[in-house]
Amino acid sequence: MIFVFDLDGTISFDGKSISLELLESLTELSLKNQLIFASVRPIRDMLPLLSAFPKELLIGGNGSIVRNKQQQIEIVQPISAHDFLLIKK
Repeated sequence: MIFVFDLDGTISFDGKSISLELLESLTELSLKNQLIFASVRPIRDMLPLLSAFPKELLIGGNGSIVRNKQQQIEIVQPISAHDFLLIKK
């Protein structure tokens, strides 16, 4: 299974840490499942909170920046104006 977690207000309530109990649960969950962490934050601001999950996919900047499983940062391409109009239709 794949689980996606938002950071602020979902797994971090002070913006600086994840409770030990929740961190242990996430670690256990990651043993048999894929975890993805998402945030409005840029990736660099997510890393300190998620140091226990160095290989998990991170989606930052409301989906505009991704850290893949190879720990490489990718800038997601914007949707073209033409495609946006098609989707909107």
